Amino acid sequence: MPPSEVQLFLDAIGGDRLEALFILAVAVGLRQGEALGLLWVDAVDLDQGTLTVRYALQRVDKKLTLVEPKTLKSHRTLHLPPFLKAALLRHRAVQEEERLLAGSRWRETGFVFTTKIGTPLDGSNVTKRFQRLLQKNAMRRMRLS
Repeated sequence: MPPSEVQLFLDAIGGDRLEALFILAVAVGLRQGEALGLLWVDAVDLDQGTLTVRYALQRVDKKLTLVEPKTLKSHRTLHLPPFLKAALLRHRAVQEEERLLAGSRWRETGFVFTTKIGTPLDGSNVTKRFQRLLQKNAMRRMRLS
């Protein structure tokens, strides 16, 4: 993304419940499936400020499934810039509020990015949401990794 569009992009996604996902994809270049496959327990270390890509979430036989990333090189640990670490901390707090609001409807999956009831996010729905945000803010269409 050209630097001239970065602020427009941040304004477009600001306040969206998936803001941290969109920032993560653009800031560190994760593929969508890699971002959706992140688990709080073993992929994100906010104390150390790191994120480890171990899996990708993909639809296999009509079911969302954790799979190995595309290549061996895809297994990697990234250092989180302070703004991204802050976005993930905010996201975790929002997710905790959603868990409390959902009550017995919440499904604990451990994923960093979930629906409002804790289930994994479908990549096609994420893409549609991303494109709607861009369109609403008069930004050009772009790929979400």
